[in-house]
Amino acid sequence: MDLMNSLNVQNVTKEKRLIVFIYRNTISKKSADNEFLKWVPYENLTNKEYIGKGGFSEIYKATWERQNYRYYRGIFETEKTEVVLKVLNDSQNVDTEFLKELKHTYQLRESDRWNSLIQCYGVTQIPKTKNYAFILEYAKGGDLHHFLNKNFAKMTWKNKIVSLNNIVEGIKRIHNKKILHRDLHSGNILIHDNGGIAIISDLGFSQPATIKSDLSRKSQIYGIIPYMAPELFKGQSYSYKSDIYSLGMIMWQITSGHRPFHDQEHGPKLILDILDGKRPEITEDTPENLANLMKRCWHPVPSQRPTINEIFKLSDKFWCGRYSEDNIKKYHPDKYYIWLEFNEAEKKRLEMIEFKKPFVKNPGYEHPNSRYYSRSLNSMLESINSTVSDLFSNILFSNDCFDINSNQINGLESSDGNSGAENSKKHFLDELLQEEIIEDQNDLKRRKISEYINECLAENVMD
Repeated sequence: MDLMNSLNVQNVTKEKRLIVFIYRNTISKKSADNEFLKWVPYENLTNKEYIGKGGFSEIYKATWERQNYRYYRGIFETEKTEVVLKVLNDSQNVDTEFLKELKHTYQLRESDRWNSLIQCYGVTQIPKTKNYAFILEYAKGGDLHHFLNKNFAKMTWKNKIVSLNNIVEGIKRIHNKKILHRDLHSGNILIHDNGGIAIISDLGFSQPATIKSDLSRKSQIYGIIPYMAPELFKGQSYSYKSDIYSLGMIMWQITSGHRPFHDQEHGPKLILDILDGKRPEITEDTPENLANLMKRCWHPVPSQRPTINEIFKLSDKFWCGRYSEDNIKKYHPDKYYIWLEFNEAEKKRLEMIEFKKPFVKNPGYEHPNSRYYSRSLNSMLESINSTVSDLFSNILFSNDCFDINSNQINGLESSDGNSGAENSKKHFLDELLQEEIIEDQNDLKRRKISEYINECLAENVMD
């Protein structure tokens, strides 16, 4: 039963009126036969099995039992479909601003003929908590992180090319619809099957349902630190280029089998390191063309990162790495050099496995204080700003040197921190590490500041 048939539009509750809003913004205007979002009674979802939780939701596997009318037989039949139930925490009173974001997921369904984006079938409500849940396509291979954990040793470079191309294709479809993802990471890349066919999920689900207004959304910073573009830590808005940065980290994870910065604490020090230009170390077997693409995606200045259409053109060239040597010479001789790179990369990969040479430092280890789920970072960033402001409000700057007066710093560390205007505190870090790349004459100064901040943070063990 679709949403409109399940509701009396003239007399509905506030919550269901919001669902009608989704219906009106997701139904296809081109064809009445196209599927659209459905309201699913909770009792039609059986065999619920807890899978895990994210920053703002709980995930269950379930069986959706639905009645489908068979016209050719004139009867109803029960069809059972394995689905994912994504229960949004504190979503009893979700507002239209939140739901406007979610409609993007469904608007992409028409254009996604190659299944590079997760399908959303409908909405339900948990009777006990009144929280809303989205009924999503079930991907048998799990998410990219767990898939790589299980299969990385046997993933050839041909397999990696397939996964990379599917991910790029999905992001291209999102960006070409003028939509930002804003929370790209390996937990939001799902695998259709053991062949490594990747699909993208969680458009619009990256923030808690309790954020009420568009203004407050823009002022809140949510995400997973290792996948977040550095400009986001400085208060800049999400953009297509911040999605591209996240894509670069996902590329690295496909090449390494590990999540970025897996062996480090995900706190203020890592944020400052990222602002100072720290990036994961590229593996020895990564083809040069792909390595260069990752570095461009990681560029500290957003405008210097490639667009998704540029990346798509390059990843399309990488596809030739899957061909035989005879075919590439015969049909695509202009791409033979790329084929050679991926062929050598595969040889290197097998050599590293044979001699048990690790692809990354500290393989298999994850720091106990790493956090790979989306969370609010506002208080952490405010504490960084405040600490930096208190430590350096009386530092003496000059054009050709950088001096720290230890007596002044000791005095600041013991003060109540009330000196200086509040506005200065908010923007101090921006001024210190502006755009990541400072003029050459100021580069030494910037690095000294960053190193000193890291030392102070390490000593104070800020949470």
